[in-house]
Amino acid sequence: MEILNIFLDDNLIYLNYDGETSRIIVDETVLFNGRITDESYLLYVLKKEIENRDIKSGTDTYVYFMKAYIHKVLSLPNLSESDMESMLQIESKEYFETDEKIISIVEKNRGGKYSVSAIYLDEFEKLRKIFEKLNLNLKNVYPITSYVESNVDGAYVFVGRRSADVFIKKGLIEKIINIDLKSLDILKKDYSIDEKYFHEIKSPSFYRESVDLQDFFMGYDFIASELLNDIKTIATKNSIENIFINDYLDFDKEILATQFGNLNFESIDLSKVKTSSKKDFGRDFNFKKLAIILLCVCIIIANSILYKSKSEKLKVNEKKIVNLEKELDSMDIEDLDNDEDTKDVEIENEKVDFSEKFENILEKIKNLSDEDVLVTSIKADELKIVISGLVKDEPTIKIIEDYLKDYNPKIDYEKKDAYYFTITLEEKWK
Repeated sequence: MEILNIFLDDNLIYLNYDGETSRIIVDETVLFNGRITDESYLLYVLKKEIENRDIKSGTDTYVYFMKAYIHKVLSLPNLSESDMESMLQIESKEYFETDEKIISIVEKNRGGKYSVSAIYLDEFEKLRKIFEKLNLNLKNVYPITSYVESNVDGAYVFVGRRSADVFIKKGLIEKIINIDLKSLDILKKDYSIDEKYFHEIKSPSFYRESVDLQDFFMGYDFIASELLNDIKTIATKNSIENIFINDYLDFDKEILATQFGNLNFESIDLSKVKTSSKKDFGRDFNFKKLAIILLCVCIIIANSILYKSKSEKLKVNEKKIVNLEKELDSMDIEDLDNDEDTKDVEIENEKVDFSEKFENILEKIKNLSDEDVLVTSIKADELKIVISGLVKDEPTIKIIEDYLKDYNPKIDYEKKDAYYFTITLEEKWK
């Protein structure tokens, strides 16, 4: 059974079926920067071409975004491919610097580095709706990086209406370099050349004899030469020997040979696209699973933040406890009676008793598990001790109460994001 491959470029659609590739020009109100801006008209254009090509219903179809994708080379943990793609999807803002929902694809791994691409979920949903109406079997949607990753190393050049993208692939895609071609777009507008007829005008040699278009062809030849020179420079700087270039500008092979010198070059034939063996992620995409994963990640992140906060606060509290102990050790009980700022105390042995009990309580608190209890403050005077903090759950509060039962604790607590407690230990102990 024949496979239909569709490539969505910047205002261009390449439709490959049965070894032949059609180039369809559309307005930027339909495709802009490779993103779908008018679903209805795109449906109309595709339906018309499918009917003209006599493509049967139910044909397996693969769609490639040539512009509307994100690509990064990332250092990632050693996870399974499915777990890694789920993680990237959840953490898209951090890894891909976008607030939009994405579908990620882990392409290649080399030495702990991954070539990772993503398409926008919104674009995928638009395509899914379109192909349901076309009665075609949308098997998968890919970024063009999937095509590059499935082929040999080299510089892959995709020339479009406003820019050319150069993919440097050595084992994996190391970088993507964009070459601006706005000057070509301006040139066409200056000479009122409609994009639909651009290829017909520039290719046949007899058009170059037209007096009206002599200046246009001089400008076109200069822009094309500059583009090829830029491609050669990029390939040379990145130690690339093989260049693969698409046919948007229909370069003559003799011109390419002259411009590229000793570098090997070959045309990108979209009729020979290697369909990826990766799973049909579009069909298997599970929002319920994503929601569960997202919830779990949020819990893990919240716990890690809380743990970090607890650890920092515990270090501070340990210092406070040590300082309080030092103050107690250095306290001259006999001199308290002579201190005008000290409250009257009935007998000296009660002060000594208070000091001993306070030290015992501090020791008990330090023995509590760091994972279960976070002490945020300890305040004390001659009559009472007030300990504040938080715990993970209500049963832990009961454990603390039992732990300090010899000191007749009074515990108040309130449930917020955790259980916040205050323990008051009065001077009148049993």
